[in-house]
Amino acid sequence: MSVELNRASVIRTGTAILNEASLRCVCGQFTALCGPNGAGKTTALSLMTGALQADRGDVRFQDRRLNSYRPVDLARRRAVVSQSSVLNFPFQVHEVVAMGRTPHYGMGSPAEDAAIVSEAMALMDLTPFAERNYLTLSGGERQRVNIARALAQVWDAGGGGGQSPWLFLDEPTAALDLKYQIALMDLLQRLAGSGWGIVAVLHDLHLVHSHADQVVLFKSGRIHSAGAAPDILTPARIQEVYALEAPYALTG
Repeated sequence: MSVELNRASVIRTGTAILNEASLRCVCGQFTALCGPNGAGKTTALSLMTGALQADRGDVRFQDRRLNSYRPVDLARRRAVVSQSSVLNFPFQVHEVVAMGRTPHYGMGSPAEDAAIVSEAMALMDLTPFAERNYLTLSGGERQRVNIARALAQVWDAGGGGGQSPWLFLDEPTAALDLKYQIALMDLLQRLAGSGWGIVAVLHDLHLVHSHADQVVLFKSGRIHSAGAAPDILTPARIQEVYALEAPYALTG
């Protein structure tokens, strides 16, 4: 199963902010989208999730055109964690995470939904926060809640039908401290290893190098290169893509 961009372009005020991007991400693989600010990473992710429509080209999800799916069917198969999530009501943490189960309403028992919510909270180290008011949390704590909500949304997406869950994340580590950055990357790596499709926009190349299976480098609205992390994240390529004065070697 895969999500694919086929010569996809997004044009704004006559300029292609993403230009003829072709990319295939598959289940069982952790794909990291990397590159300088404004290079097209979030635009590509938004095409893959359906948040944006391509002005040219094609976007396919699990061998069908993405726009042929009903929104509820997509919501049961893939979850999205955006750069920012606005929630201005004083819900408790477990209630926010339980919102991820909305697309599955009536398909399972309340006990099954509650078990998934509990597991998602545990994975993000949120069990002690279950009764906390979401609005009282720090930015990093809120981000962990948002990720837990996405996990709960697609935790049982396979349903025994040969499908696999997909998780799309835009800069998910930005608000997290070092402990939770590493914990999240470890989790994403494990989920990919168990058959999930993971696609994330990420900036920390050291974490990407140690955790991602496929790295896609963007530059000036185009895909510059894509492949296995050790092959793509070379000192010379990093220097070129990020316009550095000297080659940049990743260590550790």
